[in-house]
Amino acid sequence: RPGWGINGNAWFGEGVIYNKYGSYGYYDGVAGIAPENLRLTEIKWEKTRSWNIGANLGLFDDLIQFDLNVYHKYTSDLLMGGVRIPSSTGFATLSNSNVGKMENEGWELYINTKPILKYGKFSVVLRANIAQNINTLTEMDANVLESMNPDFNNKNESVMSRVEVGHSLGAIYGFRHKGIYAYDYDHNGYFSNEDKNKYTDAQGNPNTAAAALQNPKPGLTIENATPVARDAQGNVIYDKAGNPVRMMFNYGGANYAFDGGDVCYEDINHDGQINELDICYLGTSNPKVNGGFGIDLTYGRWTLKTNFNFRIGNKILNMAKMYAEDMRTNVNQMASVAWRWRK
Repeated sequence: RPGWGINGNAWFGEGVIYNKYGSYGYYDGVAGIAPENLRLTEIKWEKTRSWNIGANLGLFDDLIQFDLNVYHKYTSDLLMGGVRIPSSTGFATLSNSNVGKMENEGWELYINTKPILKYGKFSVVLRANIAQNINTLTEMDANVLESMNPDFNNKNESVMSRVEVGHSLGAIYGFRHKGIYAYDYDHNGYFSNEDKNKYTDAQGNPNTAAAALQNPKPGLTIENATPVARDAQGNVIYDKAGNPVRMMFNYGGANYAFDGGDVCYEDINHDGQINELDICYLGTSNPKVNGGFGIDLTYGRWTLKTNFNFRIGNKILNMAKMYAEDMRTNVNQMASVAWRWRK
């Protein structure tokens, strides 16, 4: 079942290619007129060029039936409303504009049965479907991208919004979490002065991050062992005094020195600073696959239809958990906060 075609979409209103005028103020008792819009002389229909291939298969006299479709859609002249423009034009936005291109590709599989498990007036029908869609933004007007991507917001518990060419719409960006620093800076064990590395626990065993990494426990890595900066090869970076460079959190002009018990973020550019340069793509809210299934139970002229849906592989922002574990206010918190890091 092959198919190919181009679909147009023109959801902008009529008359956008013409100037509209309306009354605007008075001068010496005479009413004036002024343009109410910018005429869109270059607006185009949004076009989706697509192809698909489908197949049907029936087994056991069509007792079990399969319907498979594979498709590819490429949308050009992507329409967007309320596009911001320089105020020197006399207007703040364009009502509509063609701003980019987008690609969607995927497949869908639907399975159903004829009535089975027949017993007198009773019978059962089974249904199931599964699908995958991959969405990619392939081109976007640079000015539109800039307007959609605000500057880094360093406020606590805020979420960064980003749209990037090469990724899907609905992508999630932020710092990549690497665990909790297990040892504070003083107990890192990497000082050039060995006297600073002679920390021991109650049993006399070395009590430094460097010693712990010789035989690391599950979850302990060179990144989250202690807040010291490392290069791309994982080597400790030293200052001119021979001390390990301490990891710093540089936000809003404030330099916070990381310590034991603090969250560890990946230092993407290995400069010893966690800032907006370390924000990266974390995943997408779009599922890898989604689908559903259902069971129809029939007795005589009565039918009970059940439907269940699922999504797999999508990333989420668990805001409820964040608020219930932040320990920033006196509201109720989850029991997991009792497991917080302690010296």
